[in-house]
Amino acid sequence: MTDSRPVSVDLHGVRTAAEMHERLKSAFGFLSYYGENWDAFWDCVTESNPEKIHIRGISWLSTNLPREAALLEKSLADLHATSERGNIEIQFE
Repeated sequence: MTDSRPVSVDLHGVRTAAEMHERLKSAFGFLSYYGENWDAFWDCVTESNPEKIHIRGISWLSTNLPREAALLEKSLADLHATSERGNIEIQFE
């Protein structure tokens, strides 16, 4: 399944991993079964495989939840590297 709509997530002000996963779930349109953890994120994001992902507030997340920021960046880098289309655009700011 490919989602051609751009996905935009604003992580400014996120204080917990649960809040971050809730924002990811909402922005990506993950279904209710999303387990709000990194394994579930990987499963859902690779299934939806959007063409464009825009993450705002990565510096906020890096300062306040550095582990979560690193895992998000790694997950999206892995998604980019394994994208079947090879043209997924990921932007952090």
